[in-house]
Amino acid sequence: MRSCYELRISSNEIQKVGIEAILGKSNGSRDFSWWQMIIEEDAALYTRALPHFLSLMELHIDELRKIGISSDLITIWYLYAYENQCNMEFGPEFTVRLGKLGITLCISCWEK
Repeated sequence: MRSCYELRISSNEIQKVGIEAILGKSNGSRDFSWWQMIIEEDAALYTRALPHFLSLMELHIDELRKIGISSDLITIWYLYAYENQCNMEFGPEFTVRLGKLGITLCISCWEK
C-alpha cells in the first residue's frame, strides 16, 4: 500500500452492528472496537474519498449520534508513503465542512 484514505469510527460491538446498519459493512479490521471504510489508491473513488466521507457523515451523523457515536469517535485518515518530498493541501470548503461536523483529520506519512 502506497496510500489510502480511511474513515474510522471507534465503537463497541453493539454500536458496530448499528454503524453497519447505517453505513454498510466495515471493509477494514474485524476488531469490534473500530468500524472502517478504506479507500485505497487504486480504487475509482480514491480522488473523491474526502468529499465522499464528509457527505456520508453529513447525511448520517444524526443517526450515528442516536446509537451513541459522537463526533469525537470519528476520524478521517490519510495514510501516505512517499519518496523525496511530501506535500498536501486541503481546501477551505473541506476544512469548514470537517469543522462543522467536529471530525478530526489525521495524517500519517512515512518515507519509503
